[in-house]
Amino acid sequence: MINPMYTYDTPRENMEDAQWKAGYIKRFIQMIPPKPIVHICDIGCGTGLVLKSLKDVMDTPAIYSGFDISEEAIAIAEEYTDRYVKFYCEDYTSNPKNPDVVLLIDVIEHVEDPYAFIKKIRDTSRYVIFHIPLENHCLSMLYPKFQQGQHDKVGHLHYYTRDTALQLLKDCGCEIICWEYTDAYTLSRTHGFKDAILKPVQKILFAISPDHASQIVGGVSLMVLCK
Repeated sequence: MINPMYTYDTPRENMEDAQWKAGYIKRFIQMIPPKPIVHICDIGCGTGLVLKSLKDVMDTPAIYSGFDISEEAIAIAEEYTDRYVKFYCEDYTSNPKNPDVVLLIDVIEHVEDPYAFIKKIRDTSRYVIFHIPLENHCLSMLYPKFQQGQHDKVGHLHYYTRDTALQLLKDCGCEIICWEYTDAYTLSRTHGFKDAILKPVQKILFAISPDHASQIVGGVSLMVLCK
């Protein structure tokens, strides 16, 4: 079950953020061995901007299906419906569509039992692409209000490091093909002066060592391609 705070309190994603995510997703799809990708499902698609942006940047046509349990989110997402993109207000795990690729983009941190959730999805698709925020770092330990804020504001239930995120996927039977840090600190956020002060530090440390940035100051997420 997904934390209901995620469904109703998460702000509508902006186009800049969606295009940033779509760019990374496209690169990971291009790492898949050369067999046509004809159907992509985005589970927890929210307002649909990531799926729309992905369709806009992909080089070959495909069918794009977005699933979310929020009626409010799907009502917004339906603005982007066309002959290739469709949205459904339903639980994907209750009626899987067996696509070529499933996207779980910033989703599993909202799920009460991520092990059961991932295991249900793992065998419904040839490949799964995860995007997971890495929110267990030194700064979050020194400033506990950070994780509490992520829980209260956007409904995060779990907080990961790179190693715990990858171990979770392995424990769920996923075969990890490749992974990459993403510079999530570049996304537009309005968290006040503390965030404004922190972003330059995250940028510098990420440029030096994404690994150290994820461990010390955060602002880093992990994208993983699995089969």
